[in-house]
Amino acid sequence: MTIEVRQVSDFNKVRLRGPGILRVTQSDHESLTIRAPRYGISQLQSIVVNEELLLGYVSVGPVSLQFHREVITYDLHVKDLRQVCLTGVGRAVLPDMDSDVLVLQVKGAGDIRVDHLTADRLEVLIDGRGRVAVSGDVESQSVVVRDAGNYQAEAMISDFADLRVTGPGRAAISVNDRLRVAITGQGTVSYVGFPEIVKLISSSGRLQRNRLSGLPLKRGEEHG
Repeated sequence: MTIEVRQVSDFNKVRLRGPGILRVTQSDHESLTIRAPRYGISQLQSIVVNEELLLGYVSVGPVSLQFHREVITYDLHVKDLRQVCLTGVGRAVLPDMDSDVLVLQVKGAGDIRVDHLTADRLEVLIDGRGRVAVSGDVESQSVVVRDAGNYQAEAMISDFADLRVTGPGRAAISVNDRLRVAITGQGTVSYVGFPEIVKLISSSGRLQRNRLSGLPLKRGEEHG
């Protein structure tokens, strides 16, 4: 494996084209350290376009099977981050993030995990078989899950949530004041809390409130 430190600056968004693991640390400086096999590190881009840092494998052909098997890591330090986007089979880990607005997008089979988020607003798009898991505290969240995506945010406190699921996707959230949800297809949404609910559910979609403290649901607590 080869370790390469690259200069990056003037960005508030990051996009990773997998394979690879992106680890994001919020700090007072911006830096990028890449660990990758020597034969392929020159084909990993790290350029900033319109305040977006583009990371990942670039080649005239498809990503080789051998490269998919390698462990490629991007250790990124950021000052201010507003958006993370994964395409392909990448993974992103954000241990602790504080932002006014954060946008998380997965297009493909990627995975984003935020261990502790503090934000006014969170926006999530999962398009494909990807997964997003978030813990922390936000005022509002807006989530779109398409295809077989999976959104896990029961460990994140929120006051307001707007959620749309199409296809067989799944979502689990925690919301206090108001939940607006639309389910098209065989999607499933579960929630914790006692919010006011505005719902539009078609086909075999399902909305349900999770059991609390091991107690069974009372009549009227499940919607579908």
